[in-house]
Amino acid sequence: MSTDLWAETGPAPSGSAAADRLPAEARGTLVDRLLERHPNATVTAVAETGRMQPVPDAVPLTTHHLISGHDTALELVEPQDIVTVIDAWKRATDAGASVCHVRPLTDPGGRLTMYYVDARERFGTFLGFFVTEDGAPLTGGRGAQDELRPRFTVTRKTGLAEFLDVDDAFPALLGYERGEILGRRNLDLVHPDDQARAIANWVDLLGDTGGTRRVRLRHRHADGHWVWFEVTNHNWLEDPTEGCVVGEMIDISDEMAAQESLRASQQLLARLTDALPVGVVQVDLDRQVVYANRRAGQILASRETSTLAGMFSAVTTDDLPALDEAWAAVLESGADAELEVAVRHPRRNLLRCRVTLRPLSSGDDTTGAIACIDDITEPARLRAQLEFRATYDALTGCLNRASLLAELERALADARVEGTGTAAVFVDLDGFKAVNDTRGHTAGDRLLQQIATQLGTAARRGDVVGRVGGDEFIVVGRGVGSAEQAHAIGLRLAEGLAANVPPQPGHAAAASIGVAWVPAGTDESADQVIARADHAMYASKRAGDGRPVLG
Repeated sequence: MSTDLWAETGPAPSGSAAADRLPAEARGTLVDRLLERHPNATVTAVAETGRMQPVPDAVPLTTHHLISGHDTALELVEPQDIVTVIDAWKRATDAGASVCHVRPLTDPGGRLTMYYVDARERFGTFLGFFVTEDGAPLTGGRGAQDELRPRFTVTRKTGLAEFLDVDDAFPALLGYERGEILGRRNLDLVHPDDQARAIANWVDLLGDTGGTRRVRLRHRHADGHWVWFEVTNHNWLEDPTEGCVVGEMIDISDEMAAQESLRASQQLLARLTDALPVGVVQVDLDRQVVYANRRAGQILASRETSTLAGMFSAVTTDDLPALDEAWAAVLESGADAELEVAVRHPRRNLLRCRVTLRPLSSGDDTTGAIACIDDITEPARLRAQLEFRATYDALTGCLNRASLLAELERALADARVEGTGTAAVFVDLDGFKAVNDTRGHTAGDRLLQQIATQLGTAARRGDVVGRVGGDEFIVVGRGVGSAEQAHAIGLRLAEGLAANVPPQPGHAAAASIGVAWVPAGTDESADQVIARADHAMYASKRAGDGRPVLG
């Protein structure tokens, strides 16, 4: 309350002691001043219990506003200000008047000033004056009513479920006055969809003298909306004291709304995940499947889907250990994981799938995990094709030039670490141009494929064959301890070609062969080694006998 208004009516109360209480005359003056200074205020009468009641006709209202449909002023303010209003009411009852500043529920950013004055001597009631910042009438909201209304009521009914009596909380819960409800059937208030359940529960109760039955039903509020109750009925019809069915009704609207929201969220999640092109599987810490969308079943094609092991039973035995290790990591330590596995599908043979695992948590604790399964069979096939094309010669299946050079570089690097030697054998076909010119490129291609096959057959286990030019091949040998061993590899290749590939007309052998050996510890690049082998190959070509030359 403004200090000047208190000054006109008497000293402002400082506490609850009787000595601080405003005299009746001062409180009457305070009411007159409030009515005069705030002609647009919202006014209400307040009983000693703190509940609102109609304003007596004797109160000289002019352009003031009245508020209805609310039980207490607590319903008009933000929840954070409820204690402030309670304190103000306490001061009013002790000191005769009080004032507080709060935020109205309908305008949380605004300011509402509440005045309480004990006007019982003059009007038989306390008066409340609610003044908004802009002078607009104060309005309430059902949100506050829902927060503060009772949640429990007791009813008494006949054996025909007609209301004999209801307690004071019933009107607050369902909006009907006692006179409106007495004599009516309970079933009249029950939602049509719940009536069959309500009747079955009631009939069962009547067959159990002294028994109790519980059921959840929707009841119609006086304003038309539905309220969920958990109803516990006690059959005391034969009890000499009660002689009725006593019903205890607990408002569970918030719980049912939360359940409905959860169901709606689950339905939305199911529809969203079913629309995804990937499988989604949720498991708990016990490795039980909580949820799996249809796509997961289509990809994994598992018959038993209640457990993690059953859901992924079609994964090949070669990939199962890695998958089990990934699941253990995500469930036990919350670590993300991603891997590829093969799945044996009854209709699509072998699938390649990417499995992405992520932990689910509540706070710091892992509660389970979710897996996304993506069928990447076709992308994997295309990727393998691209990798093959990038690595191998499409005609002969040998390593291409870039891959062969990379393999030779790795062999040289490993040899320096391991202390072994490396050999590079350069093979060049003799008379290949004449084959293309006289017999055509198809015959030339067949000859190249035959040469590649024979080199692969004659090479040692672990040696690598690559095609580095039109009719040029290189064989890389690891662990070659001497130049003599390197030359022996060349001889082995020459003998294989001589036995299986006839020389072209005008040539003594199918190919000319040059050999380069790199001893352990030599710092020589792949290009340098190939250049030496190439030089030795030309020496072999000049000799014309198909025997390898060591460069």
